[in-house]
Amino acid sequence: MLIRNGKCSDARDFANLVLLSGPSFLPAVFGPEAADLMTNLFWQDRNLFSRELVRFGVVNGKNAGMLLGYTGQQRNDILLHTGRLLIDYFRGRFIGVLPRLLKANRLLTSPGKDEFYVSSLAVYPEFRGKGVATALLLDAEKRAASAEAKRLVLDVEVENSAALNLYRKLGFEDARPPRSTRIGGTEFHFVKMVKTVNPRV
Repeated sequence: MLIRNGKCSDARDFANLVLLSGPSFLPAVFGPEAADLMTNLFWQDRNLFSRELVRFGVVNGKNAGMLLGYTGQQRNDILLHTGRLLIDYFRGRFIGVLPRLLKANRLLTSPGKDEFYVSSLAVYPEFRGKGVATALLLDAEKRAASAEAKRLVLDVEVENSAALNLYRKLGFEDARPPRSTRIGGTEFHFVKMVKTVNPRV
């Protein structure tokens, strides 16, 4: 398996996979055009969904999975620009999206400057059970170590038992009780998980 950086031609796979990582959550936050929005942001530089922050696991020449991640410092540097891009995309409809964004922001972790945040991780169903997610997480740990981050941090839905089991197997621990909020008529429950980064990875 090859792990490589995202490129513009990966936009469709990114949109598909990022929605697989949050099939109810992302549409609840961004609405029915979530896939189009993810494609739009992936193409653009310096935002929280940009190809610059994405790594793909490639099996037999096909994108099998992806991981979107960044350090807390990177997040701080591009958060404002991400907001501007969202305003530009939604235009007059942004005022309707804003309350959902604020709820999502309160629900999910804001990583510290010494943390690397795994924002999204997903593998296509036909490639699951082949070690793709594990390889992408180990690659993320290398990225974190290179950036001198001390911890890997992620949020996962409490109901996603397969993901929880994988993360715990790889050394992640629950960092706090689950947080809950209702967005678009659906109740979401996320738990924060943390793993100490081995600087020699």
